[in-house]
Amino acid sequence: MTPQNHFNHLTTFFKWVFGKIRKKGVLYWLTVLVLIGLGVWLGRWLENQEFAIDVRYKCFHALGATSYRKAFIQRTVVVLIGDEEYWKGELARRIPTKRDYLAKLIRHLDMADPAVIALDFDLRSQSPDGSYLLHSDYEAETKQLLDAVKEVSRNRWVVLPKTIRLSEKGYETESDIYDGYDFEGGKVRNGYISLPFDIRKVPLKQTMRNGSTVESFAEAIVRVTNEQALLPVQGLEVLPYGNYLASDAFTKISPTDVLNKTPESFAKLRHNIVIIGAGWSSKAYGRGSRVDIYPTPVGPLQGALIHANFVEALLDNRTSKPLGETILKIIEIIATFCVAVVFVLISRPLGKLIGIILLVVGLVAFSYFSWLNLGLFYDFFIPVLLVSFHAAYEQIHEWQTQAQA
Repeated sequence: MTPQNHFNHLTTFFKWVFGKIRKKGVLYWLTVLVLIGLGVWLGRWLENQEFAIDVRYKCFHALGATSYRKAFIQRTVVVLIGDEEYWKGELARRIPTKRDYLAKLIRHLDMADPAVIALDFDLRSQSPDGSYLLHSDYEAETKQLLDAVKEVSRNRWVVLPKTIRLSEKGYETESDIYDGYDFEGGKVRNGYISLPFDIRKVPLKQTMRNGSTVESFAEAIVRVTNEQALLPVQGLEVLPYGNYLASDAFTKISPTDVLNKTPESFAKLRHNIVIIGAGWSSKAYGRGSRVDIYPTPVGPLQGALIHANFVEALLDNRTSKPLGETILKIIEIIATFCVAVVFVLISRPLGKLIGIILLVVGLVAFSYFSWLNLGLFYDFFIPVLLVSFHAAYEQIHEWQTQAQA
């Protein structure tokens, strides 16, 4: 076939397409534009409302599971305080958790020679502004904990939790029990343990309303372990997406084994990052859900395991930047416009269905390619939902038009 014939065929095809589009009339295309605008707005609103977040978590995990690059634990170990210690042991189900117990646990961990000890416990003071820092009932045990941190931090880094909150005016710090304590130059850092609203995203440094900044708990741990691992996320204006590993992938050690100095537990702790967290049942021994547990792409996880996932994602550079807002809007506009074009050009219901399915598959494939090859994550769930709604609207509108004819 000659180039002229190719050109003639293309000209004929475009005339046919233009004729079909023109035949629909101005009102139809104005309606399409309104639907596209509403769809883009609705998509952002649904995103902010965390609509169908559990389904999106599962889609996110399924997409990541297809990666050729398999994730593995580098050096994070979790010590979870369980039912034996909390309900039957010396912790005696008390809130706040006995700080002299935490002090003893930290000192014993120090004997195992870990790289970092990180404490995932709420250490906020009794008044947010620090005007009432500590009740006398807790004074002696709190001093034991802080003294233990000071002693241990001479040998290795200790990361403590920092309390922040989101107010109407922005993020602000609140008082913690270690405020004003002199660690005498020990290797002590802090980072906020508050989790992001979308738990697929790895929390990073947060700017407070007064202009100061506070690192996330995971970021503080990685900074004292391997600061170079933070270079890929430096300067990001939006939080990157991480990649989750299930609970079974992590080495979890009983605090009782640590206190008993078992050789097996000490061998697993040596030169590794150790995160201490809560893992007991909420109502009684073996009763109720676990405390400090949240939904994640790999199922419910305790906070300490979520922070461990953030640490491992940063250490292994398993993070992906989200696509920019402008690019997202362009993709959503093109996708929803394509639905209208499909219903204009294809007359048979089966052909329309195939066209919509191919469009949905294309959005998923784009997300897969973008994530694995460009390091950019595209959350295809909301656009796919909008495309489906738009297709349903078009079909209903077409049936109504045919019924009135």
